[in-house]
Amino acid sequence: MSKPLSRRLQSLILRTQKYDFSITFKPRHRVVTADTLSRAPVQNWESLEPEVTTGNNISLSSINQTRLNEIRAATDHDEVLQVLKQVILHGWATQKSSVPDAITVF
Repeated sequence: MSKPLSRRLQSLILRTQKYDFSITFKPRHRVVTADTLSRAPVQNWESLEPEVTTGNNISLSSINQTRLNEIRAATDHDEVLQVLKQVILHGWATQKSSVPDAITVF
């Protein structure tokens, strides 16, 4: 049985749900940012490969499946969220004036 999360960690999870990220351990000699901040030069930039990972916020949530299905159904019937979903899937406009009025707040 896992220990309940503190309020601070719950708040952190809620604030970061809008981002798609994962956290992995790297030994300090593999952390380029630390090298940059410490001004230690990286010997071979070409050998560094960018890491891209995806995560699923739902797995961090304590929402049960019934409630999750209710949220999905409500999202499917919300016109503003449907417009937002289409824009996210097909790409944002290059000009702010081209963004549909319903989703300019996003």
